[in-house]
Amino acid sequence: MHPDATTELSDDRKTLTITIPINLRRKGLRKQIVAANGQDLPLTKPRKDEALIRALARAFYWRKQIESGQSANARELAAKEKIDHAYLSRIMRITMLAPDIVEAILDGRQPRLVSLDLLMGGFPDAWPDQREALGFPDT
Repeated sequence: MHPDATTELSDDRKTLTITIPINLRRKGLRKQIVAANGQDLPLTKPRKDEALIRALARAFYWRKQIESGQSANARELAAKEKIDHAYLSRIMRITMLAPDIVEAILDGRQPRLVSLDLLMGGFPDAWPDQREALGFPDT
């Protein structure tokens, strides 16, 4: 047990109260419980967002198509894929996420608020700002 934790037994000896010091840290739009040793406590089990994972796969595939020269640009690729150019561009933007955020999404460890809809609405360019805005721990 943590050295600052306390226990108290009620007078009728039916209730045991255990007090453990914690801190709450704001992470993006939510608060995270932080243990006394500074580690975040996971509150939920991993959940894979299949739509977001599929979008990541398509985005990286499309990026590779352009970078390899198989398509000259996003407009040409959108025409080949028979999809709206603006949609393709918004999906491809998620390839700009920090690598640890992409890995967390693939593992299902992203914060609950992170969804394809949220990311399509935009996110900061700088990786530290992304982590803060999306509720990921600093690395």
